[in-house]
Amino acid sequence: MISYSDPAKQSMLSALRDYIDSADDGSGGTLPGKMCLYTATRPLAGEAITDQTLVSTLVLNNPCGTVSGTSLVLNTPIFDNNLANSGSISWGRLFRGDDVWICDFDVGLPDDSNNPELKLSAIVVYQGGIIKINSAVFNIS
Repeated sequence: MISYSDPAKQSMLSALRDYIDSADDGSGGTLPGKMCLYTATRPLAGEAITDQTLVSTLVLNNPCGTVSGTSLVLNTPIFDNNLANSGSISWGRLFRGDDVWICDFDVGLPDDSNNPELKLSAIVVYQGGIIKINSAVFNIS
């Protein structure tokens, strides 16, 4: 396993933050990034969506967050107050505002033994419902 210095971690996280916020809005500004949450089995990293159902699109704040120590702390709250579909959320995908793929991640409950990257208080959700994220942090070990 590679062990990075704290300044190297901070540089990587600053680059990630800047990349999330880098989609050009066409008028000199930038589009906010977004997290899309899906049902069914997670495809290979960045691969096409097949039988997965989009449940929620969470639009990030712009700027998306700040680097603090060795963490990228997203600006919250982040919410979707009108879920597109019902289902059991199992994974998510992070995009820039222009739909350029950044990463995929697992979603689960806080006590999930698989230790998902995104922990929600409920993963079974209903169309028209709400998801609100009060705290979100990217860490580099």
